[in-house]
Amino acid sequence: MQETKKLPLEDSLKIIGLLIAACYVCRFWPLLIFIIGYGIVKIVQNAVQKKNEQEEQAPPELEPNQAPTSQDLESLAYSVMCQKVNAQVLKDHPGARWVWETPDTWSRLCHGDKLFILLNRAGGYRRAQVHVRNLQVIGLSYETAVDKNVETDEQPVPEEPQDNYELLAFQWVDAHQSDLSDRCREALQNNLTELILTETELPAPESWPDICKQLAGIGYNHTQCLAEGIKIILTGDEDDGDSLE
Repeated sequence: MQETKKLPLEDSLKIIGLLIAACYVCRFWPLLIFIIGYGIVKIVQNAVQKKNEQEEQAPPELEPNQAPTSQDLESLAYSVMCQKVNAQVLKDHPGARWVWETPDTWSRLCHGDKLFILLNRAGGYRRAQVHVRNLQVIGLSYETAVDKNVETDEQPVPEEPQDNYELLAFQWVDAHQSDLSDRCREALQNNLTELILTETELPAPESWPDICKQLAGIGYNHTQCLAEGIKIILTGDEDDGDSLE
């Protein structure tokens, strides 16, 4: 291929040389100048084409693989742990919802503290302890079970609604108040105008309107319920929310 590409160039240069010699002998200066300019253009064009072909044939440089950081490994381990807990809860109580009792779950795990989750629609269970060994979930211990089969001779007491969403919203906001303050402050520092609380970190969707009311009580006045969670619109005037009203 290289020889076939070189031959037309050599032939063109020979022809241009002969024309230059003929024009010089015949003293035909305008044509001589045109031929010299044409020859220079052909030489430059061939050089540029050759350079482009070499760049196309050059193998792409491979980016070096970046080693995962300790934060990446912690995030991966935490994600796997959440998936295991979710799978165990759904296996024991299909349709149940759960959230971590405290937002600093990973920190408590690293310090060897007990981990608990809050439950909803779990057959009367409201709380469960998560047993973890070597960063692996090995089981759940459910607490505060309501035995519906106990028969009493007393007059029946009107049953309370199975799902007290106002209480659930209060408990969730109270447990995540400090974490929300830190996340909103970090979002403002990064010039973000909103913060999305995803469905995976929130309790039942029926409690989201009550959560918005609780958030308004601690200074987050601009909230909106979405299909995927709750959006907090950051205006820079949010209170730190040291206590719930």
